[in-house]
Amino acid sequence: MMLELNKTLSEGESRYGHNRVARIMCINGIRCSVARYNKPKRPNKPSGNETAENILNRDFNASAPNEKWGIDITEVTAPGVSKKAYLATMIDLYDKSPVGYAISDHNDVALVQKAIDAAFEANPNAHPL
Repeated sequence: MMLELNKTLSEGESRYGHNRVARIMCINGIRCSVARYNKPKRPNKPSGNETAENILNRDFNASAPNEKWGIDITEVTAPGVSKKAYLATMIDLYDKSPVGYAISDHNDVALVQKAIDAAFEANPNAHPL
């Protein structure tokens, strides 16, 4: 609106700024339509087919060794060093002892998979939850 208004002015007339044009439009009840834009799409929530069933149901007590395992990932930083290391430890919930572990400089799925592989390598006959 401001650009079109300033195009119609003859030489010597003062130009209008966007705030002045907006104020005059507001006084006269003139509104402009704002261009719509497409909002970025958010990922869908996982459906029931993608979510695993809650078998453990927050029961972290085991009655026998190698019945239930859990995993914990810890971020480790040495003093004076800016790099971080990540320690993934597979824990037997019966006596809270470590069953397998892995260390990496990235906290990702590969780190967890290495810890799981190490746990099953140390306990080949185990079938934990």
